[in-house]
Amino acid sequence: MNIQISDLTVGDPLAGQEVAIVIRVLPDSTQRLARTALVSVGTAGQPPAFASGTLEEVAGLIWQAWLAFGVQAEVRQRAPERVDAEAEMVAEAVVVDEVLPNPAVQSQSTKAPPRPQNLSLF
Repeated sequence: MNIQISDLTVGDPLAGQEVAIVIRVLPDSTQRLARTALVSVGTAGQPPAFASGTLEEVAGLIWQAWLAFGVQAEVRQRAPERVDAEAEMVAEAVVVDEVLPNPAVQSQSTKAPPRPQNLSLF
């Protein structure tokens, strides 16, 4: 399958792959075709592309998401591989961590609050 947009012709990067198309319809109190639909298109291991609109527009939403995912796949295929380069020092600075006294600011308490001893984030 080739996709032609004006003077641009792009081969389908999704040809021969299993692509999942998921359509979610929000539970609205409106008429069925006016309900909000979210379409996602993707393959295993890759972030999907999304399109949203009404259920009446679902065929166009699938097409939009398919094209968006195809463009993402094409960009991933053409992206240059990262080359690990050696670290190079470009700048060096000495930082002195020193608190200068400020006589204009008066502290309310000279004693620091206690720090928790057994604090774990996990």
